[in-house]
Amino acid sequence: EDEVSTPHDLTTTDIENTSLETVLSELCKEMKTMVEIAVNGYQVASNRVANHINIMQEVLETNMTRKDEAAWNKMFEAAVAKSDATKCAEIKEKGAVAAIDNVIEVIGTGRKNKATSNNPELLVAEESANRAIALLEQTKAQGAAVQSDAKVMEEYRDLVESGRKQFHKEMVSIMPDVKLG
Repeated sequence: EDEVSTPHDLTTTDIENTSLETVLSELCKEMKTMVEIAVNGYQVASNRVANHINIMQEVLETNMTRKDEAAWNKMFEAAVAKSDATKCAEIKEKGAVAAIDNVIEVIGTGRKNKATSNNPELLVAEESANRAIALLEQTKAQGAAVQSDAKVMEEYRDLVESGRKQFHKEMVSIMPDVKLG
């Protein structure tokens, strides 16, 4: 009777392992795709931030005695694009984190199941999840560095704009007939 139950147990174990491998494979593919989408989203956001910084530099390097509305509008539009891209990247990151969590959850379930606990695909999936987490964190860190640069530039821009306004006030008080734009 032991011989009859052993093949049944092996078959059940084989089925459980095959099922686990299929689920892990699909979830790892989804995770990879979602992380790539999130990384791309952060790269787009970083590019938008860099564009905003460049436009701020252009505006600040122009003649400070007058306010160029077109240049300031261009800078404002770049700031909106930067903000939108950053929000979009954060949404994509949430999708990537959810996909990683799904893989980690299945790994945990697989490790708890006696029939699948030693399946080598668990380690493969775990390594994939760790790489995905590392890539996401690295990309976020790069984006944060660019955002930090932008913040410094925005503070500088605000100081320059404040100084320009003060300069206009002082010029108007000294020479009320002169129009500075």
